[in-house]
Amino acid sequence: GFFIIVGWLLLFPVLNSSSGWHVYGLLQRSDKKYDEAIKCYRNALKWDKDNLQILRDLSLLQIQMRDLEGYRETRYQLLQLRPAQRASWIGYAIAYHLLEDYEMAAKIVEEFRKTQQTSPDKVDYEYSELLLYQNQLLREAGLIKEALDHLTSYEKQICDKLAVEETRGELLLKLDRAGEATEVYHRLLERNPENWSYYQGLEKALKPKSVEEKQKIYEDAWVKYPKGLVPRRLPLNFLTGEKFRECLDRFLRLNFSKGCPPVFTTLKSIYHLKDKVAIIEELVVGYEKSLRAYDGKTEPPTTLLWVQYFLAQHFNHIGKQTHALEYINTAIESTPTLIELFLIKAKIYKHAGNIREAARWMDEAQALDTADRFINSKCAKYLLKAGLIKEAEEMCSKFTREGTSAVENLNEMQCMWFQTECALAYKSLNKYGEALKKCHEIERHFVEITDDQFDFHTYCMRKMTLRSYVDLLKLEDVLRMHPFYFKTARTAIDMYLSLHDNPLSDDNKESQADNANLTDKELKKLRNKQRRAQKKAQLEEEKKNAEKEKQLKNQKKKKEEDEEEIGGPKEELIPEKLAKVENPLEEAVKFLTPLKNLVKNKIETHLLAFEIYLRKEKYLLMLQSVKRAYSLDPDHPWLHQCLVRFFKGVSDSKDMPEAVQTVLKQEITKLFGESDPKTFNKNFLTFHLASAFLLYAAAKMMVFLDPSSEGMAAELATSLNESLTGRTIQVLQALRDGSLGSQQEKNLESYRASCHGIYPYALAFMPPGYQDNSAVTTNGDLSPCDHEDMPNEM
Repeated sequence: GFFIIVGWLLLFPVLNSSSGWHVYGLLQRSDKKYDEAIKCYRNALKWDKDNLQILRDLSLLQIQMRDLEGYRETRYQLLQLRPAQRASWIGYAIAYHLLEDYEMAAKIVEEFRKTQQTSPDKVDYEYSELLLYQNQLLREAGLIKEALDHLTSYEKQICDKLAVEETRGELLLKLDRAGEATEVYHRLLERNPENWSYYQGLEKALKPKSVEEKQKIYEDAWVKYPKGLVPRRLPLNFLTGEKFRECLDRFLRLNFSKGCPPVFTTLKSIYHLKDKVAIIEELVVGYEKSLRAYDGKTEPPTTLLWVQYFLAQHFNHIGKQTHALEYINTAIESTPTLIELFLIKAKIYKHAGNIREAARWMDEAQALDTADRFINSKCAKYLLKAGLIKEAEEMCSKFTREGTSAVENLNEMQCMWFQTECALAYKSLNKYGEALKKCHEIERHFVEITDDQFDFHTYCMRKMTLRSYVDLLKLEDVLRMHPFYFKTARTAIDMYLSLHDNPLSDDNKESQADNANLTDKELKKLRNKQRRAQKKAQLEEEKKNAEKEKQLKNQKKKKEEDEEEIGGPKEELIPEKLAKVENPLEEAVKFLTPLKNLVKNKIETHLLAFEIYLRKEKYLLMLQSVKRAYSLDPDHPWLHQCLVRFFKGVSDSKDMPEAVQTVLKQEITKLFGESDPKTFNKNFLTFHLASAFLLYAAAKMMVFLDPSSEGMAAELATSLNESLTGRTIQVLQALRDGSLGSQQEKNLESYRASCHGIYPYALAFMPPGYQDNSAVTTNGDLSPCDHEDMPNEM
């Protein structure tokens, strides 16, 4: 206490001035304490309200923290103090733009534009960007005619001619000036006849009244652009029957003759239509038979190869992996040096449920071209899915910086695909500490990306890249909607829930309990074995340490430099510490909060929230979670399990306040009809007899509510009736872990054998003593990742 008082007495004269508070604010800003820094700047302004530097620094922090009202006030002060500066006007306009007062922002930009004296013949990129930004404001304000007039008036002074034409086309369509819009889109197609959006714009302008008229647009394009592929592909979206067959036939023949590998990818978007898939299969299988019997005089020999390549992808996509393998093996026999064939073979095995074999074939592909970074990354990804983490790191090290380990370098480069897959691989191997370390590293990347925007606040206004700057700010606001973050957050939450349910115990206590049951001879043997293992581990560690010392010297300098920029050293992520966290649920909530704010449209967000609140016994928050999930998908199998557990928890709870119980029962009755879990589960089962996944969910809840019903539940869950849709590998896991009852050994083996007959390549359904000799081998026990070792039908 004494030292704190002395410290404040020493600081008091310094903090009794604007410069003192300003410096204190800069210190807080360097430590990323932006809220505190803003307070310091505000205190500094009390002493010197017109200090330009303090106002600029304050405005930067306000935009960083999205205090938009405060930012507008600060920018207004700066405009009053420095009306001749460009940044003053632009900053004030952006403040109104972000507050969605687009007309006011456009007026401010116009007032500033009037002060600029620019020759119409002079190329000025900064002035051009200002005009395009002004046009964007007019469009967002809904002033479509004004935006078009503005574009026409200043067209000569705008450098980005393509943006002018595209914007003009959009504006003319909105103003219903179809004739002029048609001319614009024809000009755009002359520039790029492979752009899908130009054809869509042309369709909107011409407004075809029938399928024939619509097709005529594309037939004219075929004549005008004979080499164009897009005008031949787009009609496949709306044509049906014989017309579809004719158009598809022309499209496929052209592509197969040319040897165009991504044909299947181009057509994949129409694979949800069964009648069109049947026509595709019929045509391409016909090509393959004809080409096999053909003498090859008019068609090059590669045509057959690309047809087989397509058929392998086609059958893989529709879940017929045996047929897919037949075609891809035939193609590999004819052309064993084409990398794309090995990539597809690996993908087929992955979808068939054998990730080890998939990794082996991806490794074959990588061996054919070791200088290809894409193949290298793909191979590393497959190795991670197979649980081969060390091999994946070695694969990545071929392209990472020398002198540092591949893992460190990939972390520095924010290579999140590697880290997310790595986290899932460690999780599947039950190495929760290592997995959580990867999750927290990814979380730090998102924090760094948010912090990095600070440098762009002044840079973008100086360089006048205003449209890109506003896009950046909008992106930063929804940054954690990114699939990488969602995947990481879900993985981390799953692990924290597991750690809450089954905390990691002390290894020493476990070993002592095991040793108590051993005889003296057995103990002696065990200790000798432990000593040998310890020595071996020690030698390996010494080797590793020698290598690490070299790496650490190089890394130390870089880290010191980075820490100076970032603002102090970060807490080291220690796997053991992360896995033995005191309050796993609180850590889970930290990952959940961004998902609740930004990813509300995914049902998994609300179901993960329910799982956390269930363990915290927060019934009102549980109700909120199931209500939100129910509004998205009332028939989701995971949601059904959550509802049953929720109803049971409400009915069994004795410590719940009476008011809360009344509210819960009212809401449950209003939303779901009844609150009795058994009745609810029975009714759900009655209406969902066609889905294997939903049957499994209902069967699992039957056992949860009444353990004596495990026989009936197991019969429901293990049904492999061909009429059922949406099979799930979770049935096998539930038979193993006892979720479908404790007496399921006989059902387990018979169910596994039946599934093996249906999915012969899937590792999960292989016999207990199965060893895949052709698969990638590993020094340790390989526990395949659950999320990939399953057939794509399930």
